[in-house]
Amino acid sequence: MNALHLGILVGGGSLIYFGMNAWIASYNQALHQSFITPAALLSLNAAQLPVSIGVTFVAQYIAGRRWPFIVAGIISAIAITGWIFTPVQLQPLWAALLGGSGALVFTLGIALPPLLASPQEVGRLTGITLSLTYGVAFVGPFIGGALWDHFNVPALAFVPVAVASILLIVLGALLPSRSSFGFQPR
Repeated sequence: MNALHLGILVGGGSLIYFGMNAWIASYNQALHQSFITPAALLSLNAAQLPVSIGVTFVAQYIAGRRWPFIVAGIISAIAITGWIFTPVQLQPLWAALLGGSGALVFTLGIALPPLLASPQEVGRLTGITLSLTYGVAFVGPFIGGALWDHFNVPALAFVPVAVASILLIVLGALLPSRSSFGFQPR
């Protein structure tokens, strides 16, 4: 398994979460809609808990599968589109979908190194994956802010979130098949 592939895949989920957390308040302030910020941030962050807990109950059945990453990417793409093009009163809904999909990707993504690497390589793959994950999560919001500043269009802060959504779909589809690494649920 290519560490770059895995790091960008898991980083995409983290970028969605951190990108939204970074820009929700400033975006709403720029739109003069700050009243919705607390509900949007609460939804984004609160949605992570039930998804993370829920995944633990089905992890043995879905770990290492492609479809959860693809579904998370599709949900994120729909949600970020809804975020930009629907009334601000719907932000809590879109934020919850973005937060939940990001949690799904991170929770299942950190399970991949032990499934994809030999026992001797798990530590290396995990270290590289997490380094790339947090690098992507840092750079994405930075790029979003630079786009906003350069073009003076607040919605451009969310371009990296949209790109990450698409990357989840593409990189999720390119994961090795579950049967290729010999994982069998108990």
